[in-house]
Amino acid sequence: MTNTNSIGLLFDIYHSHTQKPEQTSTFTQKQAVFVVLQRGERKNTLNYLFPSGGYRTYVASTYIGFNFVGFAINSWVLYVVAPLLFAPAIKVPKSILFYIFALCVGDLMTMIAMLLLIIELVFGTWQFSSMVCTSYLVFDSMNKFMAPMIVFLISRTCYSTVCLDKTSGEKAATLKYAVIQFCIALACVMVLLWPVFAYSQVFTFYMNPNATSQEVTVMRKCGFFPPPQIEFWFNLIACITSYAVPLFGIIYWYVSVPFFLKRRALTTLVAS
Repeated sequence: MTNTNSIGLLFDIYHSHTQKPEQTSTFTQKQAVFVVLQRGERKNTLNYLFPSGGYRTYVASTYIGFNFVGFAINSWVLYVVAPLLFAPAIKVPKSILFYIFALCVGDLMTMIAMLLLIIELVFGTWQFSSMVCTSYLVFDSMNKFMAPMIVFLISRTCYSTVCLDKTSGEKAATLKYAVIQFCIALACVMVLLWPVFAYSQVFTFYMNPNATSQEVTVMRKCGFFPPPQIEFWFNLIACITSYAVPLFGIIYWYVSVPFFLKRRALTTLVAS
């Protein structure tokens, strides 16, 4: 078999496995090499090229800059907040301090995961395994859910300590109660993220096969491609749980506080 036929085979691979991302899910880079070698070709028939683009360098530099600032700010907040969690007596409810602590830890984990994306931008292709890809997408999605949830819990705690009875307010301010609420919220988020676990994978694309130089560009991308119906319901539930519910809860609780204070003031004036 001539080299032209081998490149023709690569063209077949390229056209049959780059039309839709889901079609490449069962076709790996190793399988492509195996097919070519079975036809009696040399081992260097496929040369893996990872083109570098100028715009990717600027995007990666921007990500690195924001990550550096985010690491510095979140580390400083953790340095201030963490000792207060174990202080014997403070005026700020420990539950709120714990929520701030959890929010900063979540941001740091997301920024650490972003380093994988920066590496992909620099090299032009995904450099890691499918398990690492799934972990990256889970951390990224989890933070998008958890940040609104934590703000929701902070708003609820403020409402409980101001507007509810003394027993409920003291309970909402405790560290133990905050940890329990956070664990429940985290468990709910992990259940909602099951499609990310099920449909995240590394896709391999074969592009620009060259018959003269016997080269082909191999690009691997980490992606989340669920079936359309699952994607629709996942996006709908994600919108409701991460945006709508926290938004309406925050608005309700913050609007309720002035009315509660007004009623308390009127009650105090009547009693006096």
